[in-house]
Amino acid sequence: MNKWWLLWLAVLPFIAQSQTDDITYKGVPLGASMAEYKTKLPDHQCLTVNSCMYLRDVHCKYLNDGRGSFMTGPQLYECFQRNTFGSVNVITANADFREGRLVAIKFTISVSAFDILTGAAKERLGEPTKVVDRTVQTRAGATLENREMIWERPSMVLSVERYGSTINNGSARLITPQERDRIFTEFESQKKKGAKDF
Repeated sequence: MNKWWLLWLAVLPFIAQSQTDDITYKGVPLGASMAEYKTKLPDHQCLTVNSCMYLRDVHCKYLNDGRGSFMTGPQLYECFQRNTFGSVNVITANADFREGRLVAIKFTISVSAFDILTGAAKERLGEPTKVVDRTVQTRAGATLENREMIWERPSMVLSVERYGSTINNGSARLITPQERDRIFTEFESQKKKGAKDF
């Protein structure tokens, strides 16, 4: 047998593994169309051509029966389960599309879900590429240690942060590297423009 075939057979499992490393949201990968997103995530509302959203306390409250009936216990549970990410309940999800393709999803999760979600990410992706620790201060003046764990891959970046917009909520973001870079470039441009406006 040719030595190149032996080499190919040796690396094939690693190539297959690297292709399955990317994270999806309920089977919806980054780069998916809005139609695919809406089909797989029926509880989410797409109000514009560039964004879809899910609010657990709104979209898992009423039945889609045309009468405004409330969901009951089992129906609520099923709705919550349809929208988990890494086996944690999602409080909100905001999906962004560029040129009709999914480029980012930002999740709000409970602070208590941080360890579960980062544990699931480590199980799937290995150790994070980066860990960023910083101190945050609440409106009441208390200081807390915030941790952000980041997994970078050629086609996706997953970041999970213990504290998001409040001390009760954490956040997670699944984003393409291109969209992350676009946001960073836009932010830097706005800073420079703002500095000239003083």
